[in-house]
Amino acid sequence: MAENIGFYGVIIYKEFKSSDYTGNLFKKSKNIIRNLFFEFGISELIDTFLIRPFFLYLMPTLLGNFSLGILVGKLMADVSFYFVAIIFYELRKKYLKN
Repeated sequence: MAENIGFYGVIIYKEFKSSDYTGNLFKKSKNIIRNLFFEFGISELIDTFLIRPFFLYLMPTLLGNFSLGILVGKLMADVSFYFVAIIFYELRKKYLKN
């Protein structure tokens, strides 16, 4: 939970700082939250309920070393998460306007 709070907290902070939107704060916040849900929502769901448990179970079993397997599984899950997030980021840039 702390990892997610830190990760998304930094993203929200950077979005607010870099946003050139001059309208009201509510609309700016709404757009930032919408973009975050679009960009990371599917990635988080797939990662949390499917990919991460799969890799964290599979890698220690395949490698025969629990610690190394967890590390490799986490890295593979992270790469999968960012792969899906990048796809949705590109879709957001193409279809969603602030």
